[in-house]
Formats: sequence, structure tokens, C-alpha cells
Amino acid sequence: MVILRPDADEYARATILDRISEIVTSGGGSMGRVDEWGKRRFAYEIDHMTEGFYFVLYFNAEVPTLDEVTRVLKIADVVVRHMPVRLDEPVAPVPVTVRAAALAPAAEAPAAEAPAVEAPAVEAPVAEAPAEASSAEAAEVTTETTPGEEPVPATAEEA
Repeated sequence: MVILRPDADEYARATILDRISEIVTSGGGSMGRVDEWGKRRFAYEIDHMTEGFYFVLYFNAEVPTLDEVTRVLKIADVVVRHMPVRLDEPVAPVPVTVRAAALAPAAEAPAAEAPAVEAPAVEAPVAEAPAEASSAEAAEVTTETTPGEEPVPATAEEA
């Protein structure tokens, strides 16, 4: 997890995330997904700041690579706090193009390039709850019969 300064612009945020990605891939590791939580309020003031940009980066790397990432994050002015956490399960690598698209600002991507594709609407069968039938409606209901049998009334009123 990385917390960046609240006054960091989009370019500064993308630069530090790209730098982390470069270090991990050059060290023989693989980058996973990057979750951007956005600007969040701190529980307490840190260096006279009350909010920051939160990012959760998932990657697989060896210990020397993690040490290098930690070193770079310590000396970067835009980083407020960082904390590496070991996960029990390995992280699935994400292609670079998917990460780049996720980090690109939304204003640069025109809406006409990727039209939204809606899935066809599938109507689920609706189970109708049996309504309480009045005595007149109950008189019309009979049970099914096989050929050659007499119909049996469904209610006592029909008998």
C-alpha cells in the first residue's frame, strides 16, 4: 500500500507507480493489479496533512527487489507512507496494456472509442405466489384427471 501526497498531480502519481512497476519487472518480478482508492481522509494528521491518495499495488518479487522498491518509496517526496504486505497466495500478473489503461486519466480516453456493450437482458422466470382465491374462484378449480375418470372437486363447495 502506498499513500501519496494530496497535492500530487496525476503526472506525479503515474510517475511513481510506473517507477515501482519498472523496478519490479527489472528485478524479475511480475506486476499484478493496481487498485486506486482515490483521495481519502487520514485517521490522524501526518506531516500537517489530513488526506492523501491511496494505492494498493499487487506484485510478485524477490526480497532484493522489494528492498529496492522500499528504498525508492522512502526517498520519493510524493510518498507520505508505504507498507509492503506479504500475501498467502501469489498474485496473477496483469498485462502492461491493461495497467496502462487503468492508470490513464479518464479525460484522455474519448467515450466514442469504447462503446458500452450491454449484455442481453435475460428475464428470470417469476414464480407467482398463490393468491387467496375467493369462494367463487375456488369453485372453478378442479384437479387433473386421466381419461375415463370423473373429475374430483377441489373444494368442499363443489361437492
